[in-house]
Amino acid sequence: MCCRPPNPLGTRRPAGQFGDFRCDAPRNLLVNMLQFAAQSGQVPTIDYILWTGDIPPHDVWESSRTSYTDLMNDQVST
Repeated sequence: MCCRPPNPLGTRRPAGQFGDFRCDAPRNLLVNMLQFAAQSGQVPTIDYILWTGDIPPHDVWESSRTSYTDLMNDQVST
């Protein structure tokens, strides 16, 4: 939650564009990592990815079934 406004935790140092060790990784970090892997030529061919889950943010009071479904569909298509 410290990666997104509004910051209900009152953190004095909110996370930057690519997140922070105090937070879950934001979408920007995931997209940037996948773009680098695809374009750099430094990453070997990927045969599979282990996805451990824990995708939805932890602000359950802001969530709904639709928001979870939309988020999961977005992550799968990234």
